[in-house]
Amino acid sequence: MTLTSRRRAFLFNPEKHFGAAEEAPVAITVEALHEVLAEATYVIPNPTVSDVQEQRFTHRDLRIMSVPELEIESDGVRMRRAVEQPANPWLVDRLERVRQEMAGRGSTG
Repeated sequence: MTLTSRRRAFLFNPEKHFGAAEEAPVAITVEALHEVLAEATYVIPNPTVSDVQEQRFTHRDLRIMSVPELEIESDGVRMRRAVEQPANPWLVDRLERVRQEMAGRGSTG
């Protein structure tokens, strides 16, 4: 994809589009971007917030999920692990528990 002259002007001269320099977008670090992407991809439950989140945190919710729901859960955890390095130990455990639940139902996911 090539940049149009208008896009190029926006990228290289944000003051023109936002006014004073202090109003221009703030640069974001790669680490901060990974953190934002991680949280947007899959939220790790907080067991102190609600019973539902406590069930998710302790993996007790997996037994009531259907196989398609387990597959979606597995995908979400794997995507979060892909953008968050090193992976949160809870994510590693969650993925293993999802795999065990699927294997117990005869699904390989």
